Amino acid sequence: RVLRGLLGNWKTKEQAQKAARGLPRRWPIPGVKDIVVVASGKGGVGKSTVTVNLALAATALNKGLSVGLLDADVYGPSIPRMLNLSGRPELSNQDKMLPLVNYGIKCMSMGFLVEEKDAIVWRGLMVMSAVQKLLRGVDWGELDLLLVDMPPGTGDTQLTISQQVPISGPSTFPSSEHLFYNNIQLNHSLYKDTLSK
Repeated sequence: RVLRGLLGNWKTKEQAQKAARGLPRRWPIPGVKDIVVVASGKGGVGKSTVTVNLALAATALNKGLSVGLLDADVYGPSIPRMLNLSGRPELSNQDKMLPLVNYGIKCMSMGFLVEEKDAIVWRGLMVMSAVQKLLRGVDWGELDLLLVDMPPGTGDTQLTISQQVPISGPSTFPSSEHLFYNNIQLNHSLYKDTLSK
């Protein structure tokens, strides 16, 4: 809600109708109020660092705020190391994964499900299935804000998330190099078209 006020209403009624045609319905994640994706068109520009810092700042500025962090970078998960987390998630009574917690932030990542030294070499359908599991197979409990650390680009992960859950707002940013600007515009347009009300 706070971010909605900052981001404004990007969609006109006509844009919302066009975006909804032929797309699957976006289902909220139970217990999660707002979802914000942190994205960029390029890798190595600091998305994970920014996402972790946003989560830490949100919990520090508002002690009552419940914050979660989803590491959606299936191929190169870095959030577990940044939050000093390791181990396998436990399962709830409903057979959903329970997020690991540190610094008051609930976290889920492929990094908890595979060995750190193992490369993930998957095609699109496997990536989409893994992202679905990270979205729907986690018992987040009650969260005010779920920050999603996106992988670089506009591929399967970005499409799956933007088409499956209501995104309250995107946070896209470039590095200091002007060459990244076009990539940021592409990334921004992806989320602008799928931004939920």
